Amino acid sequence: MGKQRIKPNYRRRVLRLPDLDHCKTAVLNSLGSPASRRVYEYAIDQFIAWYKWLWCRHIGTVPNDSAPSPLQKTVQVVAS
Repeated sequence: MGKQRIKPNYRRRVLRLPDLDHCKTAVLNSLGSPASRRVYEYAIDQFIAWYKWLWCRHIGTVPNDSAPSPLQKTVQVVAS
């Protein structure tokens, strides 16, 4: 008899959109206040937009390096 092979435990290295939607739903369902839900939903949507933008830059679908991230656009709007 030979050694038993241990099956590797592969973890997700990249979050996919269904994973993020599932997390968003779980977080929003855990909140009681409508105001908290609204604020958290906005923050999570901003994070997902930033994450998509970062991923697109990583795989090279954004043509130039001067394209601002969604987070930078939000900061610019709030600062004005």
